[in-house]
Amino acid sequence: MQRNPSIHGLRGLAAGMVLALHLYGAMVTGGLLDSGGLAGRLEWLFAFGHRGVELFFLISGYLIAGSLVRHRSATRFLAHRLRRIYPAFLVPHLLIFAVGPWVGYGWMAGLDLWGWIRHFFANLLLLPGLFDLPIANIVAWTLSLEMAFYLLAAAAWLIGQQRSPWRKAAARVGWLAIAAVMILRHPRTAFFAAGVLAWWLHQRHAPIARAVQRVPFLGLAGFAGLCLLFDRAFAASLLCGWGALLAIAGNRGPLCRLLAGRPLQYLGDISYSLYLWHPLVLFGLKRGLAPALGTETGRCACVVFFLASALAGSLCVAELSYRWIEQRFRRHKPADSGRRCVACQPQKSPASSVEAFA
Repeated sequence: MQRNPSIHGLRGLAAGMVLALHLYGAMVTGGLLDSGGLAGRLEWLFAFGHRGVELFFLISGYLIAGSLVRHRSATRFLAHRLRRIYPAFLVPHLLIFAVGPWVGYGWMAGLDLWGWIRHFFANLLLLPGLFDLPIANIVAWTLSLEMAFYLLAAAAWLIGQQRSPWRKAAARVGWLAIAAVMILRHPRTAFFAAGVLAWWLHQRHAPIARAVQRVPFLGLAGFAGLCLLFDRAFAASLLCGWGALLAIAGNRGPLCRLLAGRPLQYLGDISYSLYLWHPLVLFGLKRGLAPALGTETGRCACVVFFLASALAGSLCVAELSYRWIEQRFRRHKPADSGRRCVACQPQKSPASSVEAFA
């Protein structure tokens, strides 16, 4: 299935938003910015970086629906997702648990052997994002929700393959109950469902999809609504996010041209590695560089130097992770994973995970 450059650029934008948020936080907690001065008055702007997570969830819902249809097998789909998630995740995970207790990384200071073992495997299995457990990589909680979504998507596909109407009906009830509990406990996971719906409407060339994609600047307006309304009106922000994604999926208009530009396409390429590695880079710089720059807050040269070091370090490490880990594991695919299925053809009406569930 051909990559949509606008969706790919949106992923790069989401990664950049999260990075900007954490850069701001690192400079404030590192003493380089005064939270009561100009930086404090701009905090609301950097807070929009939180919405990068919702963008990631929307994009995942959109892409995973297509991936499930393309693989036409819950087993192949899950194997593909594990190959996508774990290789790049494992290296920073191992580094954190190897070095963290020695350098006092977060809650790891004074961690005993049994606690180390327990938390090592809890984080390896991506449990902290779903349960009240200490998290090692501060951004990995989103991966916990991603994995839960993958399991629900695979289960929906399997339910669609059931021949017995009674079994299918019982499985639907169980699936809906689990999905409802998931959304109630973690409301942001509703953005996965919004992404799936956007994919389904776009692939079917539904009238609402065509109408949304013809309205100029609707994608930009939806994106603004997602950012501005999230803390005030969650349902409205969810609707705005869905509309923005559906508009951007049409791959037309000035916003899509911006997303298809080389900078955001590159960030889209390295977005996963950048997302995983930037907290570690910022931790190291905050420990080593910020004290050396002095404690006088608001010093322009210090802030610029820290920003340049953080951006260069994060991008370089992400590039290495992308080239040497992500791409290598993407090349080693099972023989049947590259088959092109009729269901993936855009002119057909694909049996999506939503349709299979029905």
